Amino acid sequence: MRWLLRILRTRVGAALGLILLIAAAITVGKLAGSGQNVPIQRSEPIPIDTARPTGPDDGVADLTASTRPDDRVPLSLANQFARAWLRKDLSASEWHATIRPMVTESLAADLEGVDPRTVPASRRVGDTKILLLDQSYVRIAVPMDTGTLLLKIFKADEGWLVGEIDWEQA
Repeated sequence: MRWLLRILRTRVGAALGLILLIAAAITVGKLAGSGQNVPIQRSEPIPIDTARPTGPDDGVADLTASTRPDDRVPLSLANQFARAWLRKDLSASEWHATIRPMVTESLAADLEGVDPRTVPASRRVGDTKILLLDQSYVRIAVPMDTGTLLLKIFKADEGWLVGEIDWEQA
């Protein structure tokens, strides 16, 4: 009996004790849960009311360029910004002065001192497209020769302004 107590006090004994305890728990679990699992089946599926055919349409609208009458303004701004953004012939201060009236204060601060020669594109290659249209902002894609210029244009008190620019490499 003493030899058993000496073994149980060692790491090997503790490990053997844990193994026996786990094996006993698994065995009890298997014996207690030996019944068959019977899936619950309904004779008829429960209908889910997803829309009222007589109620107002609250689905996603088809967001095309003609959805709102002032969509031409952010599209025009996106085209104007893209032209100015591609002007690599300007100095950094001239480039910034050119795009400054078209952007928000925070974006103007972020673009301060940017060298226009680092712009990753040289020319446009396609039509400007609205990706997302909301009451307060428009997400626009301008395809370029090496990727896509993505603009988020916000409606501010002074009119539409580019607030975010992103670049998606081709």
